[in-house]
Amino acid sequence: MASLRFGGDGDELKRGGKPPVNHVTIVAQQAQPVVLNDQGEGTVTLPIGDF
Repeated sequence: MASLRFGGDGDELKRGGKPPVNHVTIVAQQAQPVVLNDQGEGTVTLPIGDF
């Protein structure tokens, strides 16, 4: 799992301040098999929800 770092840009710098406000929305999409053309290209259309 990733963690968010904040503060200075180097490990030798003391990190301080309040962490930024984060709101994470995890989105999962299940897709049907993609049909490819002779060049190996295909098109996938995904509905993207409001964030």
